[in-house]
Amino acid sequence: MVLFLMVALVAVLRRRWVTCGVFIALGTLTWQPVFFTAVVAAGVAALLAPDHRVRAVVRVAIGGAVTTGVVLVYYAVNGALHTFFQDFLVINAEYTRQPNPFDNGYYIWANLKSGFG
Repeated sequence: MVLFLMVALVAVLRRRWVTCGVFIALGTLTWQPVFFTAVVAAGVAALLAPDHRVRAVVRVAIGGAVTTGVVLVYYAVNGALHTFFQDFLVINAEYTRQPNPFDNGYYIWANLKSGFG
């Protein structure tokens, strides 16, 4: 995941928009929160490009869509689309719970204080 994110960021620096989209998709397929960081970085870089802003954004989207499509086709060919959706979408929506700092702020503050002094 870190490798995919780093390659996507290097691709942003070199203005290789399709490559950036491919590696954003690969990073997202590895761990979904990568998407937000990488898309913001790529979006800002594409919008700050001196020319062809829309073309850059479209190329990032195409790279990501093609990569995601290839992965979906792979799962479909192997009869495992249900597994893909369970592992990619449902697990985060139904089975993952994150602590809310507003529910138990003292507990989180105590953990931060014990960890960092």
